[in-house]
Amino acid sequence: MPDEDYLVDHLRILFIHESTPYRIAQYLEDAVPRPRHPHTSSVTKFSKGMTIERDAKWEFGSQARSTMVKWAIQLVDYFELPRQVAATAAHFLDRYLSSWSCSKSDLQLLMMSALYLAIKTHQRHPLLSVETMLRTSRGLFSRDQLLRMERHLLDALTWRLHPPLPENVLDIFLRVLVRCYPVEQHTAINDQCLYYLDTALVDGFFVGHAPSVVAMAALCQVLELYIRNDTHEGYPHPMHELMRRTHLMIPAGPCHACRDRFARIMAADETVPDALPKPGSQPVARERMPSPVSVLHPSLDHAGKEA
Repeated sequence: MPDEDYLVDHLRILFIHESTPYRIAQYLEDAVPRPRHPHTSSVTKFSKGMTIERDAKWEFGSQARSTMVKWAIQLVDYFELPRQVAATAAHFLDRYLSSWSCSKSDLQLLMMSALYLAIKTHQRHPLLSVETMLRTSRGLFSRDQLLRMERHLLDALTWRLHPPLPENVLDIFLRVLVRCYPVEQHTAINDQCLYYLDTALVDGFFVGHAPSVVAMAALCQVLELYIRNDTHEGYPHPMHELMRRTHLMIPAGPCHACRDRFARIMAADETVPDALPKPGSQPVARERMPSPVSVLHPSLDHAGKEA
């Protein structure tokens, strides 16, 4: 395992990335018109009259975004790809739409291009073909449209394709705090935190919140379950302990807001356990918990898995 100095340095780099080149603004509640991308004119040559301009009477909101991200998660699970691919695709989508506009008719193509780009960037073996991706749209888009949109997206993202994700930050949080919580519970804590992060991925509220804030909010919510059960009262608060060890500041206000949002989401989700396993109980398997919108989730009809 890397030493703590290495982990802290890595964490500092992630903090820098999330606040500068990979920063995303909360665009879903912002009514201020966004500029057209300077290369939009080349995209208007697409077949079927495709354009990247905003429809005059349409605003991209949380519901439309949730639909697109859920589709990406379900596709990632269908092809048994790492969940990180879907999170990266959602980041590409959010980063693009926080600065540029997209017509309602082209939103699915933008999401498909973001997902295909994320697959090629993070999951090279085996690589899904363009034809396979096109089949997921049931013939709605052509190969030329997908590849042109991909090039356009690369240009808009300035080729920055390795964003810091909440689960990346969470992994380092848990390593830095490895001496603060029982080793036998780390797997259970990690699994539950990842479930929280999956719910955050599809919820527009979390757009614009730094990955470190979302990851810390999830960790605090999960560890609070231990405190409620009076099993780990003697351990320090993760947020305070992390700041003490790393000297990195996580804003309390946004973190508390994210915690409140998690609490409301989980209160309405019957699939979430009320508490984590107590010490001495059966260990939790090291598989990632099914996403709340995954095709593997028990509440979904698996008939929808048809390609």
